[in-house]
Amino acid sequence: MFKFNGVSWVQEVIISGSATNNQSAFGFSVDIDDAGQRVVIGDPGSILPNATGKAYTNIWTGTSWIEEAILSASDGTIKDRFGRAVSISGDSNYIIVGAPEKDNSPSDTDSGGAYIFKFQNPGWTEQQILEASAPAFELRYGYSVSLGPDGSRAAIGANSILGDNSILRGVYIVNRVINTWSEEIKLTPGAPFELIPSDYKQFGNAVSITDDGNRVAIGSPDVGIDEGSPSDLGRVHVFHYN
Repeated sequence: MFKFNGVSWVQEVIISGSATNNQSAFGFSVDIDDAGQRVVIGDPGSILPNATGKAYTNIWTGTSWIEEAILSASDGTIKDRFGRAVSISGDSNYIIVGAPEKDNSPSDTDSGGAYIFKFQNPGWTEQQILEASAPAFELRYGYSVSLGPDGSRAAIGANSILGDNSILRGVYIVNRVINTWSEEIKLTPGAPFELIPSDYKQFGNAVSITDDGNRVAIGSPDVGIDEGSPSDLGRVHVFHYN
């Protein structure tokens, strides 16, 4: 953890997880709230056969950083990659954790999921498990996640690995009304990009949503400048809610 002291950036602390082991990947993903008082750290586990994912929250007490909680999926299994992506709302009350290799049925291997946690003093509770409206084999929903500042809108990337022209890839926008989350829309590359198979490569690899929830930036790092190009220059797609 680094802090700006008014002149330069100085290392404040090195954080480690209390439940890590030789199958951990602590620090694979991180996010911090707007006040810099709470950080969420993903540990999706290694590629070893029995690795299970976790997410840790740490809080600033005023004098030091301490581990607050270890989050896990209520229906979690080994190698679901829970913690591959994490995001905390700006107000520090909601956390979303992606598990892109979650199996939602025997035929929907690695279709993925995303878990919403809500802070209810004195701790965190799992509020809802999110899945794509149309789960599919190797969809990998939850590969990337981003929460708005008040935890009322989130972007969830599905970075399927099934071929360069996979129509599965996309980014799902979900909304919360009181305590219930529902899918609003699935975003895909717009014309003319949707006509070029290579432009679906890794669309949804990274996502970020603005504070007002009205713009989403989506990374597509492995695309060529035109169909059949040997060059993978990458693109970022920006969507605006009108």
